Amino acid sequence: MDMKEIVKQFLQSEKQLSDKQLLWQEKTRPLIKSVLEKIKNQLMLDIEVEEDDSVVNHESIYLSFGKKPSGLYDNKENFFNEQASLNGFITKNGAELFYSIGYRGEVIVWMSYPFVEGVIEEEEKLHKIRVAEQENIDQASIEEDIQYFLTHVTHWNLGKIGQEKIGFRINGQ
Repeated sequence: MDMKEIVKQFLQSEKQLSDKQLLWQEKTRPLIKSVLEKIKNQLMLDIEVEEDDSVVNHESIYLSFGKKPSGLYDNKENFFNEQASLNGFITKNGAELFYSIGYRGEVIVWMSYPFVEGVIEEEEKLHKIRVAEQENIDQASIEEDIQYFLTHVTHWNLGKIGQEKIGFRINGQ
């Protein structure tokens, strides 16, 4: 292969990156957000559709269970809690399902498991579900991702994923 052919391929690859960023902004990103909003309203769960758009062409759109009381709280009459100034509810950080655009234009679908700080250890805090070309993202594939996500969160709630720490917390650890 001669130098001109290599340069031609390089220029084509640069244009392809630009085209994928444009596709993300004009079609894929709005589609994902729209489908997540629609499903959120259908499921009637306490979830939010959010977006991290701090870096253009590297955004994430996600479904989040947010933070909620775990049902656990520090006993303010306990000597050790008094010494560590622990006094309050222990928060459960809810699971999240993400659609993130990679630099090369692929969509990475991943999730974070719920966790209760200092109580439930995550075997695997972040879990990649799949990597997809934008052309393969549609309503049906997003619905499959949400089913996968909810199944894994259910397994976490039932104790099939994640383990509780053995022992007790020392100074919030």
